[in-house]
Amino acid sequence: MTNNVRDSKNLSNVFILVTTSMVAILLIWNATLRIDNFKARQLELAKQSVTSAASEVSLLISSYRRAVAIFADDNQAYISSVAEWPQDIGLHNILKERIKTFFPESFSFTLADSDGNTLLEGLEALVGPRCKADIREFSQHETAHEVYMHQGHEPIPPHFDIMARMRGNDTPGKIFFVSFHIDTLKRILSNTAVADHHILLLRRDKPGTIDATSNGMNELHFADNRLPADDAARISYSLPVEGTGWDVAILPDRELYNNAYKAILGQSLIILLGFLFISLVMRMLLLDEGGRPGD
Repeated sequence: MTNNVRDSKNLSNVFILVTTSMVAILLIWNATLRIDNFKARQLELAKQSVTSAASEVSLLISSYRRAVAIFADDNQAYISSVAEWPQDIGLHNILKERIKTFFPESFSFTLADSDGNTLLEGLEALVGPRCKADIREFSQHETAHEVYMHQGHEPIPPHFDIMARMRGNDTPGKIFFVSFHIDTLKRILSNTAVADHHILLLRRDKPGTIDATSNGMNELHFADNRLPADDAARISYSLPVEGTGWDVAILPDRELYNNAYKAILGQSLIILLGFLFISLVMRMLLLDEGGRPGD
């Protein structure tokens, strides 16, 4: 009887060891598969989000360019008058109101000659040095000009500039310039972002410089609109925005993958411990039955 009990215990121990090992291997395989699927799913979501954001930003800039050109053509008489009599505040205000009605997101405008020299001296308080440099660049390389954000100082808010060369007889070669708030782009980034990810608008000519985000700089704790090297390494996907100086990039939350891995591994460990507990209980019951005298 004693040998039988001992043999039963040894067999049950071996059985529990073998089955637990098999279950552990299956759980490890399953956890690895789930982690790979999670990573693939997050990358797919990131690609869809970035592609959508890049497409919408490009479409917005294209529509602004077309609209500014159309406005310039349709309002040549006013623009020509303002260019000829820049000291006439009344004319300036009429044009300003027309622009604001047509472009509610705009906050400033100006005119420039064919060489990029601005013509509304004294009325350009919201047209900073970088904007004027943009106009000169546009006058020399119109087709190569790329939109990007200007981080203005008070009272100039963050904005981007859209320009059109006027083709009419009244204002041949002159440049019509409108500045737009960056908020429209922020809304696009916010609307195309997915859960636990942040969409960034990055400058191509200044790597690591952030022009806008889907969540806001303060929430992401980016100092001086700069993307730290460790965050840059976590970017999972990016695309250039056609017709601009931007790339759209997506940044997962810092703990997104770690939390997912911990959850998957934790669930696998609970299953393994549960299986082991049930096996041990069954072992005790079977050995107890087998070891009763008289059976």
